[in-house]
Amino acid sequence: MLIAVKFLCPARAYPRTPTLMPQSPSPLPRLNLAPKLQRPLSLWNPLDYLRLLYWVFFFPQALRWYVETFGTGYVSRSQASWRKGIKLLREDAVQRQLLLQGLVLTIAITLLICSLLTQFGITMPWLRISLGVAGAVIVNILIGLRGAITTVIIFACVETLFIIVWSFTPIVLETKTATTLLGLLLGWMLGMLVSSSENMDESTGLGFINGLVRQFIVALPVFILFLFGLTVYSLFYLILLFLGNVSINVFLSKLLMAILWTVTTPFILILISQDFFAWRLETWLASLLMYRKTESVNGLSFPRSTAIPLPQLTNEIQQSLRLNWEYGLEYCQDILRYSAQFIPVLNALKAELDSSPEEQLIWRVSRLAHCPLDWKVVALMSISFKQQGQTFIWLHLKEVVQFGKFSRDASKRINLGVITEPVRLDTLPRATAAGFWSLHEKDPAIATRAFNVVRHILYGEEMYRLAHNLYLCHNLNTIEQIQNLTLSPCPEPEPEKCLRPETWEAIASLQRVIEEAEVYAISQRPETRAQALARAQAELQQIVNRGDRLPEAEQALIIEIATQWIACFMQASGNLEIAIAY
Repeated sequence: MLIAVKFLCPARAYPRTPTLMPQSPSPLPRLNLAPKLQRPLSLWNPLDYLRLLYWVFFFPQALRWYVETFGTGYVSRSQASWRKGIKLLREDAVQRQLLLQGLVLTIAITLLICSLLTQFGITMPWLRISLGVAGAVIVNILIGLRGAITTVIIFACVETLFIIVWSFTPIVLETKTATTLLGLLLGWMLGMLVSSSENMDESTGLGFINGLVRQFIVALPVFILFLFGLTVYSLFYLILLFLGNVSINVFLSKLLMAILWTVTTPFILILISQDFFAWRLETWLASLLMYRKTESVNGLSFPRSTAIPLPQLTNEIQQSLRLNWEYGLEYCQDILRYSAQFIPVLNALKAELDSSPEEQLIWRVSRLAHCPLDWKVVALMSISFKQQGQTFIWLHLKEVVQFGKFSRDASKRINLGVITEPVRLDTLPRATAAGFWSLHEKDPAIATRAFNVVRHILYGEEMYRLAHNLYLCHNLNTIEQIQNLTLSPCPEPEPEKCLRPETWEAIASLQRVIEEAEVYAISQRPETRAQALARAQAELQQIVNRGDRLPEAEQALIIEIATQWIACFMQASGNLEIAIAY
């Protein structure tokens, strides 16, 4: 009877305290997708090189995990620099050894494959192979010195195949069939490189999609060149027919077509095949063979390198989120961190937020934004993933049309795969996600507008006042502006019932600073004014020192506000000292 009453009265089923939200134990086992390695890789253990090969081709996220677990941390390609790379190699023995292992893989795999081909009676072009290996080693060293050391391992494996293909290029180009195979093979290698590097670097899939679009656009001019060449060939062939010498016409037309086919076909096949192979269809099919529909997905059958959604995974994630929201978020974090299955995660999160009761909506998004693996997940709850992908395509097309004459900021925005679409406030879930995302992006004006949409639901008034207070405090440059502020109090008088008690403590500290600014403004005695400035600076410094206790969404914004205010009071202190001296 009590159970029936509880379900018939949803308003009482969800108390105001966030920690008391009803949570049912989830029947789904933990995926535990993290690598099981308990030690650093050895430079002298052959099995560790096999492990590296497995990571590159089937589990690229493990490379990031490895340097985060045993090294000083992962450096993405977008954050890499020469200074960071040299510092890493000097201070981090694990990543320095990883660079050496990449160089060993480049040389050892090439020699091993060439030796096997020699056993089948194939004459190897050792000079071209030696030049290719030397070039690959130089490229890998430069990549390592720039800081993207994990990328060296991926390049080492792909470069080996490229060296073999490049060595046999003069032989391969003799026939059209071999030329076609060459294009497919190069497309497969490029797709492998895109898949591994982007899946290692991104958890939301934005970088993965961005990488595919970028590679497609790079090959697009070649496709246009092919169409232009085909047009020229057709016109030239008609002119030859008009001149009338049949034997010469046939010879020249065949020669032109052979040149056109040989030069452009590999690039056109790369254009078509590299995006196809980057989705890693073979890995997805292999995971289906291991997947049993009567059981939950487990670590053994889980595809790490393919972004093709696994059947039933979206339903399983939704079931986990529905029964226990916080456990479901951990479930999502595990999938995003150690696989490329970002599509089921995003779909499941959006579906569950859209169907969430209003009493739970803000609390659920706050838990999603509590410590996300990637803040883009929060942003994608408010924008369209499809529209974001279309924006990527437009930016890349614009890059090609301008022939590289684009600003550095635009290039950086394209390559990093950052959120470029504006947030949407047309539904309660989108507005809530937009509010937390805007706080993280230090844009309290948009956050205030977003939380105003959800102001009528549980915790909505609190988040609206919080965002509005931060909006009032942001970008103030003088004490006169600070002393005229009036901050709204928390609508919930009991701190334990607040959604963000740490943030309200910081806002209370800012209110005390405003009061000290008023004392400074109305006081006539220099000593009183100096004491007010000192108390205000101490209060602000305390906010900065305790910044790590603040929720991650508004942490950077509050620290920025406190730092700006400290600068204002320090300037006022300097002016006061000068006035006292005179």
